[in-house]
Amino acid sequence: TKGFEYLMEACGLLKERGFPFRLTLVGGGGLAAGSGIGRQLTVMRDRLGLGAYVSMPGLISHNELPTLLAEHDIFTAPCVIAPGGQRDGIPNVIIEAMVFGLPVISTEVGAIPELVRNGESGITVPERNASAMADAVEQLSADPLSAQRLAENGRRLALEIFDGASNIRKLRTMFVERYAAYVCRSAF
Repeated sequence: TKGFEYLMEACGLLKERGFPFRLTLVGGGGLAAGSGIGRQLTVMRDRLGLGAYVSMPGLISHNELPTLLAEHDIFTAPCVIAPGGQRDGIPNVIIEAMVFGLPVISTEVGAIPELVRNGESGITVPERNASAMADAVEQLSADPLSAQRLAENGRRLALEIFDGASNIRKLRTMFVERYAAYVCRSAF
């Protein structure tokens, strides 16, 4: 469901275009895994000649995430629908990147477009489309003011949607209203 192979393909395209970039691919599929998708991605990185461009540190602690995000200008999440239909809803890491203030590029999978609203709070591209992902990276890099606007809008939206206190108030109001409606119906 992560679609990292399409991100790796996008990096290959960026390299072919002469675009300067650095990708840090974090997660259980990194070098620490040594097999499965991590091994496939390592082979793919080497086959595409991306060793100098793509770092794969494997799992990192949640405490390391802010430092890692601060070292980058764009966050990409190339999510896909797996052959069995599995998909991510809205990956937490997208929310974290938005709250941290990074412009986000992701795919039109699951509930992601509810948060990453194309051209408003981020950029969405079709799943499994490495060329569109590479184009979006170049687009944001070429227009820092637009990237900043998307990042600010994304941060605002993520904080609005995922604010705990606000959500508790909304739930409380909803439960009180439904309870009141139930009590009124039950009384007759």
